[in-house]
This record gives sequence, C-alpha cells and structure tokens, in this order.
Amino acid sequence: MDVQPVRGQDIPLDSYQLCGKIPDKMPDTVAVRCWPWTKARYVIVQFDNKQPMFLCNVEIHGTSRIPKVDIINPIEAMMISHAELQGPELAIDEDVEGDVKETCAYVPGGGENPWLAVDLGASLTVVHVETWKPKQYSMQRLQTRIGVTDTRPIPGQAVNPWSSYELCDQETGYVTYRGQYSCNTAAWPVGRYVIIQQPVAMAMSICDVKIWGF
Repeated sequence: MDVQPVRGQDIPLDSYQLCGKIPDKMPDTVAVRCWPWTKARYVIVQFDNKQPMFLCNVEIHGTSRIPKVDIINPIEAMMISHAELQGPELAIDEDVEGDVKETCAYVPGGGENPWLAVDLGASLTVVHVETWKPKQYSMQRLQTRIGVTDTRPIPGQAVNPWSSYELCDQETGYVTYRGQYSCNTAAWPVGRYVIIQQPVAMAMSICDVKIWGF
C-alpha cells in the first residue's frame, strides 16, 4: 500500500492489495511470492487473528523493471500413463469450473510420481502457473511441484522430480482446488514444457492449467 500505516491503529484486511498468504502451519522460514505483481511503498505483514506475532527477519525482493507478461496458450498436453486414464487434453480445454474428476485429466494412484506436461510451442520464460483440481481434492497435502524444461517428457515414462527440470515453485502445505505458483523472480525458468508433478504415488487430476510468461 502507498498509505503510511499509523502505529497503534488497526489496518483493515481490505485496505491493501494482497500479495500472498502464509500457510496455516508456518515453518521457520516462509517465502511469499506476489501475483499479480504490485507496486507500492509499504509492505504489510499481518495476522488475521489475535494470536501473538513474532518476526525475526523480513526480506523483500522487487524490481523497478517489470516485463510485459501475457497468458500463454499451450498447444499440447501429455501425461504419464501407468493405468487407464482420462486424456491430458482435458487439462487445456479451459474448463476451469470442472469440479469432478470425470471432467478433468486423471491418472490413478499406484504409479511413480505422476505428472502432466503442457507444450508451450517454443522456449519461453515462465512467470506464473495456476492449476485447478477437482473440488473434492480440496485441503489435501499434495505437494505438487511445477517445473520447466526444454526436454520433451515421454508419456509412459517417469520424470525425476528432483533433477529432470528447473523448479518454478512447489506447494508447502494444505491447498485448495486452485493452485497458484509464482516462479522465483531471481531466476525465472525458461523452457518449452511446463511439468506439473506430484512426487508421491497418489492419484492426480488436473481440470485446467493456465500459464503466464513472456
């Protein structure tokens, strides 16, 4: 926000542009990446309850040069296949309201690190990724990882979640059906393929994927 807070006075939650939220079960160190980007003078760190707040250190990273970022429309989607599944093309059909797995790309559990990849058509800089899961998967700890690579993944083959791509972002706690991932602004990943992966052998279902970059 650009308005200077007044010491001793409350700050309404709706009086500033939200950058991001800290998970309920906060680790010792947490990173919050703003999306959409915002420009202002004051950064507010606030608890929306009356619990004591302790902060040992705050680091803020920003830039005065913000590139023009557009939504990127994938030209193809692919998915690991170790059992019968619903087609990966359902993840790029712009059906963000799909709230049951029958309308989404789906692969059952039991395999190795299930993944879905989308082809951007060219090697691009990826800034932000959003995914929509079926609503019945809300508040599950899925630990989804978002990676970017120029190497085309092969359907039916495993993708190593720790070395096969450049990490954009990953879930650190319980998530809702809409996942929002902002890539590290210190070094935005560049590549043709965006990989959405669970590094655990659970069922994976993605209703829609949206990607921003340049």
